[in-house]
Amino acid sequence: MRPESLFPLFKPVTSLPGVGPRITKLVEKAAGPHVVDLCWHLPSAIIDRRYAPRVEIAGNESIRTQNAKITAAQTLTRAAAGS
Repeated sequence: MRPESLFPLFKPVTSLPGVGPRITKLVEKAAGPHVVDLCWHLPSAIIDRRYAPRVEIAGNESIRTQNAKITAAQTLTRAAAGS
């Protein structure tokens, strides 16, 4: 028998806040159907996104985070997109 304190780990991933039907399919495919399966799904890399210089001083060879404000957008039709 497992201790009662471990019961939440064996619940389905849908018991996690913010995990709905669409995310559930992705999580189950990547890790498994239970919360405990996420404990064994370790990251393969980490990207540090704290570096956020102004565009004019940022180098081309570094990973950086930029903030942008989208003020307008257009939807292209297939004919306009060249398909």
